[in-house]
Amino acid sequence: MQTKRNTFIILMIIYSLLLSGCNIKNTVLPNSTNTNINDLKTNIILSPEKIEKKDYDNLDLSNISVEFPKIDKYYNLHLYSSSDLTIDDRIESIRKMVEKYFPKHTFSKSYLAWWGEIPGVSCETYSNGWLKYPNVSENKKAIADLKYTNGSFLYESDAETKHDYDAYMLLNPQTLVGTMIKGTGKSITDGNYEHLTGWFPTYTYENTERFYKDSLPNNSYKLSDTEVSVTEAMDFAVDFFNNDYLSVLPYTLIKPEVSAVDICDYKGIYGYRFLLKNTFDGIAFDYNYDLGIVSKMSDGNSYSNFTNEAFMAKSNDIDFWYMQQPYTNVEYDGSAITDIIPLEKALDIMSEKLTKSVTFKVNKVDFVYCPLDFEENSYETTAEAAWRIESFNPKDEKTYMVYVNATNGEIRYLTRS
Repeated sequence: MQTKRNTFIILMIIYSLLLSGCNIKNTVLPNSTNTNINDLKTNIILSPEKIEKKDYDNLDLSNISVEFPKIDKYYNLHLYSSSDLTIDDRIESIRKMVEKYFPKHTFSKSYLAWWGEIPGVSCETYSNGWLKYPNVSENKKAIADLKYTNGSFLYESDAETKHDYDAYMLLNPQTLVGTMIKGTGKSITDGNYEHLTGWFPTYTYENTERFYKDSLPNNSYKLSDTEVSVTEAMDFAVDFFNNDYLSVLPYTLIKPEVSAVDICDYKGIYGYRFLLKNTFDGIAFDYNYDLGIVSKMSDGNSYSNFTNEAFMAKSNDIDFWYMQQPYTNVEYDGSAITDIIPLEKALDIMSEKLTKSVTFKVNKVDFVYCPLDFEENSYETTAEAAWRIESFNPKDEKTYMVYVNATNGEIRYLTRS
């Protein structure tokens, strides 16, 4: 039990960087190939058949889906975390979260711990063998001296004793974004509400179908309490993350956007798994919705993509979420960019660099910001926009994520299996 608990808190989701793919070298095109963003929206987004009719030896565009934000410009970005919130401010924000999401639970500072190392402070052990992490209220100065790095805020009321109404949250110390577990889904799959840590719908429910927000079916599914349509569930999730979720967060420059929903089944009891993107100025940050073994990026750099998901186990309620968002501040890096590599040209670049011995099935295209990974505990990085082209190689049965820089046409990729 202790191993399971620590593994979940430390890693949440493991993406191993093991595999390599086709031989793609970086290509940079002159800016003269760029198109004004407004022309791009007219020529491509409003006329998808123009893309579908393009003929490539190694790309199948028959089922391509394109998402492009409603923008007329974009910027390179400088992302960082710098907060003037005191430790007491953070505790107060966490109290508001707990009281909002767990109304039957009584907040107690005794349940709020610092999951991480504090110099000179050792972890004790509960009677059940679980580690008892340092209490936040008892180590305020030490945590502040760490500049809120090297750890997370952990609110866990059932580490030692099960109560009638327990609460679990694991939160980024800068943004207070993270994981929340109420336990309805866990009670369905595990038969109890005990020890909420470690439960994840991806590992317990079976995903049967995926629908994107702009193409929802009329289907309804029986959740733990009643039947709810896909549209009703999506409407509730969109409203929740646009309003209730943001209302108790201290930093909301970067906002979540519900993009898709998975229909999940556990022995005939259904649930909805919502997939979310982080967005700024209407443009999504790169994202990852599925588990898998992921290769290194072809250009040798390391980039961040965010796994954000939420789960509905019963009607009109979000029972679980796992959100990643480490930045409190966003600044424009340079002037506005209004000219862009057209999607047609991005596909040309992709086709030219991929092997001609396979026909890749291009499924989904998105326009995203791609942050470079930040150095450990620095929470500071930069991001540039790119075409994110998701395709499937039927020969090796891997997904190829190809990125073409929206400004200069540089190409890179990774594989997922």
